[in-house]
Amino acid sequence: MASLIEELITTLSEQVELYEKILKIASEKKVVIIENNIKALQEIIAKENTIVGKTLRLDKKRIEIFEDMKVVLNKNELTLSDIIQTFKGQKEESVLFEIKNKLSNILPKIKIINEQNQELIKMSMDYIDYSINLIRGGAIGRPTYYDSIGNEIDIADKKMFDAKQ
Repeated sequence: MASLIEELITTLSEQVELYEKILKIASEKKVVIIENNIKALQEIIAKENTIVGKTLRLDKKRIEIFEDMKVVLNKNELTLSDIIQTFKGQKEESVLFEIKNKLSNILPKIKIINEQNQELIKMSMDYIDYSINLIRGGAIGRPTYYDSIGNEIDIADKKMFDAKQ
């Protein structure tokens, strides 16, 4: 059991470090989105993907540790709070409690910034759509074209750029 708890503490500590990096990157991403710096955004996304990959591997490892601990403790369900309670009065309790608090603080912050970033990206995409529609001529005030026999031609579905050129 001692080796399992050490492995769990190590894994959770590494996850906290990675989540802190993700929070920092998400904040940087927000600034880059606002500045509309596509090149910097691509670099940030590449870094973010690397870190997310590492967190996924650590999460898989954490799940395996929890499964092993469920067997050792003879429990069907097991949470971090249950494990903390198991080590009440021991040094592992305070270490795990600190990790739990860090996770409880950082994960909601990441969620909030990611939601803000999604909204910023959506606003950017809406602006791009609006701009393209203005360039193409929106439904209101767009010119009317007729074919050779006098039928109105709907240009709303026409492509702005000809791929053959």
